[in-house]
Amino acid sequence: MLPIIASYWPLWISLFLVICIVAACFTTITLELYARRQKENDDAKIKVSALSGIVSYTFKLPKLRLNAKGIGFEVKGQSGQETDAELDVKKAITKYRSMNEAIDIFKDFKSWFLALLRKIELSDWSWHSRAGTGEAMSAALTCGMLWSVKGLLFGTVSRYVKVVNTPSVTISPLYQEKWFSTEWSCKLKLKLGALLLASVYLLFHFSTLRRGISLWKAFVSKV
Repeated sequence: MLPIIASYWPLWISLFLVICIVAACFTTITLELYARRQKENDDAKIKVSALSGIVSYTFKLPKLRLNAKGIGFEVKGQSGQETDAELDVKKAITKYRSMNEAIDIFKDFKSWFLALLRKIELSDWSWHSRAGTGEAMSAALTCGMLWSVKGLLFGTVSRYVKVVNTPSVTISPLYQEKWFSTEWSCKLKLKLGALLLASVYLLFHFSTLRRGISLWKAFVSKV
């Protein structure tokens, strides 16, 4: 019996590899997202795990800051400046066409992206906040706006992914002090097989996607 098994060792190795690949396709990848803000202190991290937590990695996200930037160009009325103004208009038209071309390319990936989102399971959505302005009426208005924002965000996300359980959302108003703190977390689960299929699609359309990204980067860098 052993000599027969030994003579077919390439077949047994191939069968073992196929079993491992199939098992890996059904492996669930879990992303645990966490973010917290307390006054000026920020904390955000992502934990990626698989094989029931045997394989896991956690990394912290850097602090983000948003800066406002004006967009436009100036045309002076002095003689000899018409050419510069015309050149600026031509540049603006070129940017507009590049942006439209990039948008058209990304539209082709919309169905692929939505199909991938529908395979993601969302669970343990938790979002708790405390807000106060030092005055009762404005604090109540602020909390009301926060409820609207939280409801809108969760409603938008739940349209595209599978929600497994009921979210936990609270807002605690503080009427006597100025304060803001918020803490949010959730879990996203996706089968490795679905991720591999999505990667194969991107591999076959990589050149198109790369052109779209380069067009978009060129547009953003020149704005």
